[in-house]
Amino acid sequence: MQAEEHLGQGCLPEIGEPLKVRQTALARFIGEMLEYLRNFETERADWTKGLLYDTERRNSDMIRVGMGYDVHKLTEGRDLILGGVNIPWEKGLLGHSDADVVVHAIMDALLGAAALRDIGRHFPDTDPQYKGISSIKLLQYVGKLLEENLYVVNNIDATIIAQKPKLLPYIDQMISNVAEALHLEENQVNIKATTEEGLGFTGSMEGISAHAVCALTSVKDLEEDDRSFSCGGCCRERIS
Repeated sequence: MQAEEHLGQGCLPEIGEPLKVRQTALARFIGEMLEYLRNFETERADWTKGLLYDTERRNSDMIRVGMGYDVHKLTEGRDLILGGVNIPWEKGLLGHSDADVVVHAIMDALLGAAALRDIGRHFPDTDPQYKGISSIKLLQYVGKLLEENLYVVNNIDATIIAQKPKLLPYIDQMISNVAEALHLEENQVNIKATTEEGLGFTGSMEGISAHAVCALTSVKDLEEDDRSFSCGGCCRERIS
């Protein structure tokens, strides 16, 4: 608002008017100017308060992102399990559990996004109850942890790095297994495979590695904003 729009016309004294008239006009002008300044301060305080509130809401609605990485050594005499799929090949991955490297990376990404540490903390390789266990079962447990902490998964993207075998025929089933374990739609999960063109330990087929990233949102924020759940409301029923 401009000062001249707020103040009345002709409030300033004109040259040649009697002294008393000029004093009265000047006093009125000063009074109106002080009122304008008081209104300006009030409006500015309200605007600042609103800005701070919006900032707090944006921070609370912030999407949480996690990343995970895992690697296991290839060895003879083990099944090759990736994404919960038993892939026929001459070697498998060495590990305390079934050594499902891509599911391990996904679990670490999910735990990291929720600030719930990592799979080593939740499933230590010194605990005999996890020896040979299916990593899909461990993923189901991680999903329950997320629900207990009021998080829903927006999406997951994972990459398997392996020189051999060719994994394309098994990717769809991997995606289905991960989505089912976490009660997600399959279009919320993406898994892909690549090679390192013969370079490094994956290129020499000493091992297989995997990277994963994910995004989570708090159920509390979704309820406050009256948004729909990515899982069609199933998380609300399980949590309540």
